[in-house]
Amino acid sequence: AQLKEWMKASSKFIGVCQVSEGEENPGVPPPNQVSSQNLGFTDVVGDSDGVLRRHLLAMAPAEPCYTDKSFSFQLAEHYLAQENKEFKLNPEKTSESGHKFVLPYLESNSGSYSNIDSLGYQVMLNWRSTPEIANRVSLFEVLNNEIEADLIKDKIVIIGTTAESFNNYWSTPYSNVKSGKKKTQGVIIHAHMTSQMLSAVLDGRSLIWVLPPGLDWLSMLGWSLLVGGIVSVVYQHSTILGYLALGSSIFALDRLYFLVLINGGWLPYIP
Repeated sequence: AQLKEWMKASSKFIGVCQVSEGEENPGVPPPNQVSSQNLGFTDVVGDSDGVLRRHLLAMAPAEPCYTDKSFSFQLAEHYLAQENKEFKLNPEKTSESGHKFVLPYLESNSGSYSNIDSLGYQVMLNWRSTPEIANRVSLFEVLNNEIEADLIKDKIVIIGTTAESFNNYWSTPYSNVKSGKKKTQGVIIHAHMTSQMLSAVLDGRSLIWVLPPGLDWLSMLGWSLLVGGIVSVVYQHSTILGYLALGSSIFALDRLYFLVLINGGWLPYIP
């Protein structure tokens, strides 16, 4: 009873729910004692190959999960409010201004995507390559008071299960069946999602961005004309200078795309 009252009254507790997808997946209703302001959905959006590359931040509420914000967004927003950082979704702006950080969003043809389902508010998920996104503790350790207070003080704590019987596993860009790298548990995925937003605001870690519609085609056309022109000159004259120019342009293109990539840019690449 004491826990129920705390969950109902505390602004530091975020409950979860999941939207229904029909008879096969009826969804997960929220805890009765949690208000809608402290509720987030755990639904995710996978690509056609089953790999999770996108981060669903908001969508229209639906039965039985009547909240429009994701669990990770709610966690980040509540945490950043304590740091006097305003964290908003705004499709009209894609940058940060003062204490306000606005997240860029994906459209149906953003980057290399073509006619994807971009409903809701989606961004690219900038996965961390680290093997462990955060410290893990077991329920047994908690119940036996084996956890040091400093481990969780002033930190976000995500409670979830890693049991395979819950079937809450997803393929990520780091999953590789051939190398034995398995799918990632849902609770770890939400930790990555939350970390992405916190790092973008507090540490300046770049979110993944794409060129506006049309500019990506112009960039491909420009580089194609440049390299194609150099190849034509080399083919006609076969001079050492022409070969050097061709090699230099390809190297410059490769380095440019690499610099853009490490700064969060996702551009069409022409080898």
